[in-house]
Amino acid sequence: MSWNTSERRSNGVQVVDLHGLDHFEAENVVEKFITDNFNTLPIKIITGESPKMKNIVFNCAKRYDLYCQKEFWTNSGCFLITDQEI
Repeated sequence: MSWNTSERRSNGVQVVDLHGLDHFEAENVVEKFITDNFNTLPIKIITGESPKMKNIVFNCAKRYDLYCQKEFWTNSGCFLITDQEI
């Protein structure tokens, strides 16, 4: 990626961290991350607590008819994107 993001694997799942990005950059990163990993779902996106970042992730997942849910109920700043509801 050309943006300063952290992209890695965690437990076999591709992960991107949006901390430090502005909202415009985040939209581009999320879109590219989802499309690049569409055939290897689930993927994980770390948003932090920003409602705007969360909306960016939800809206992008929705555009591709994907599901977006919190990774854990205790962590509202990390989401799994899947092609089926968990």
